Amino acid sequence: MILHIYAGNLFGGIETHILALIEAEIQRRFSNSYGHHVALCFEGRLSNDLKSMGRPPVMLGKSRFRYPWTIWRARHRLKLAILQLKIKSIVAHAPWTFRLASPVARKLKIPIALWNHDIISGQNRLESYASKFPPDFIITNSQFTVKGVETHFGRKVNAVIYPVIRFQLSEKPIETRVRIRNEFSTDLNSVVITQFSRFERWKGQTLLLNALANLKSDPAWTCWIVGGVQKPEELAFLEELKELAKSIGIEDRIRFIGQRSDIPDILSATDIHCQPNLAPEPFGLAFVEALAAGLPSVGINFGGSAEIITPECGRLVPPDDLFVLSKTLSDLIHDPKLRDDLGRHGPARAIQLCDPLQALEQLEKLLATPVISNHGSRT
Repeated sequence: MILHIYAGNLFGGIETHILALIEAEIQRRFSNSYGHHVALCFEGRLSNDLKSMGRPPVMLGKSRFRYPWTIWRARHRLKLAILQLKIKSIVAHAPWTFRLASPVARKLKIPIALWNHDIISGQNRLESYASKFPPDFIITNSQFTVKGVETHFGRKVNAVIYPVIRFQLSEKPIETRVRIRNEFSTDLNSVVITQFSRFERWKGQTLLLNALANLKSDPAWTCWIVGGVQKPEELAFLEELKELAKSIGIEDRIRFIGQRSDIPDILSATDIHCQPNLAPEPFGLAFVEALAAGLPSVGINFGGSAEIITPECGRLVPPDDLFVLSKTLSDLIHDPKLRDDLGRHGPARAIQLCDPLQALEQLEKLLATPVISNHGSRT
């Protein structure tokens, strides 16, 4: 039995990944000795989605290290859950939850893995804790993040396992395309470029808008920016983007459509995916979701996006090259055959990288390996 532990107060790529793992584990035709459960500290979309799947998470309670009593309470609840569910291994999906769970795992003498989903810099206390009390297994979410992790921990990672998605497609793509486009006041003949991501500056929404400003005399396109604000600074950034769109004269071509839970339907109504990051993406599940939906994807040639996008399914452009980004988008806008050719290769690429069943098998095989744990006994 494996317990995945995460915060749960926000929703993004890691939360999408956890849901996909649990759904795949539920749908496996043959059961085995493994079962996967989730423990969260905060109620939110992730906990609600897990409940709707019939796998309600273990709730540890709101926990913050600046309030030690909340950590003690969460650890007590975690210990009870481990014993009740007969958990054999813990997978922490962030340094924060690793620090929360690690003392409990050591006390109960069960192995704990850190599945790292970010770029480790070694600059914060949580990362320092993880190196001082290292996990039994270290997993990274891409080849790109391996170097930083190995430098920080001074050892090889145990496995690279790409995060996964739920392979969901719109059930009625033609009807859905019409409905969604009508909802967002978008002409059926317009070529829709979409970016769906958190409202964080490094995700590149500003670069995308500036690239489209170079194409504002071209009436063929519309852009949908998908995502909801989850923090005050994200709200401020959203307002900044709206002002930018207005100042560069493309306000009427941009749709800020907010948080959506029907991403497969949204993607079925669009034509091109673009996320021009300003900084390297540790991996980038949004690119994979777009490919799975049969969309050509445009990203920057660094970080995780460079591991995902191949010439057969999308385009990579140099960092901070506004001219090339604009030209790449223009080429795709005016070449429907190219879009179709790239989009046709997307689903196979998505499955090759992010098949949930394959990820489950990799994880379970790794955690079944005997290790010398932090507390010094063989498990």
